[in-house]
Amino acid sequence: MSRTIIVIQGQPPNWVADPPPLAMPPGLGEPPITTDRLTGVTADDLWRPSLRLFPRGRAWPDETVRGIGEFVWHGLARMVAETMAQIHDWLNRARYGAFITQCRPEFVEDHEREHGLPDECLAAVTGLAERRGLVLDAKTPLETANGREILFQLRRAGFTVDFEEPNAFEFGLSEFGGDEGFGSVGLPHIFLYRGADLALDWLAFGENGFGEIGFGELSDTGLTCLIERLRPAHTLGILDLETP
Repeated sequence: MSRTIIVIQGQPPNWVADPPPLAMPPGLGEPPITTDRLTGVTADDLWRPSLRLFPRGRAWPDETVRGIGEFVWHGLARMVAETMAQIHDWLNRARYGAFITQCRPEFVEDHEREHGLPDECLAAVTGLAERRGLVLDAKTPLETANGREILFQLRRAGFTVDFEEPNAFEFGLSEFGGDEGFGSVGLPHIFLYRGADLALDWLAFGENGFGEIGFGELSDTGLTCLIERLRPAHTLGILDLETP
């Protein structure tokens, strides 16, 4: 969250205290993780992009010349960044607050129509609290969502699932590897999902898992569809189907 500094001539700078976090009413699910979202953007995040708003030329050297903040005029861009960060915070607090105060079923239906909910991934979600959570999730930019947010969205949709990111120096998904690494260059970006909702319904033949129509059937109620939708574009979601 951005913080605002007040400077009065002849006095030391005075930092304005951060506003308290938004309180969520009982039954609405996990509170938003604003520090991990675009809603928690800071002035530092916006400072460099704010430089692009100003003219280009010899009199307007950017951060590639000597570094950001090394020129007096960079302070103007910093003021813009501080202001925009505060606006981000205000707008998103208002957005969450407005939805919380208008979360009766008929209002939820309005938001669902706006965002195309429920969709093919979430058709099985029927609880009012879960539907509220999915509407809030729909307003979250996936580009900034981290692993915790992805798990919260899966759990709000009613799925019991977790994931881990395998070690970069691995051979396949085992713990074997050397200093140079045997895995592919994309291995650090694998999300290995596991949980009760990924268990197979085995078609047993004797003591093995071989049956007439395959080795097993995934009891999927939209989970794999939702994982594919939520995962960051640079990651690969792999299902651990051996989870008990």
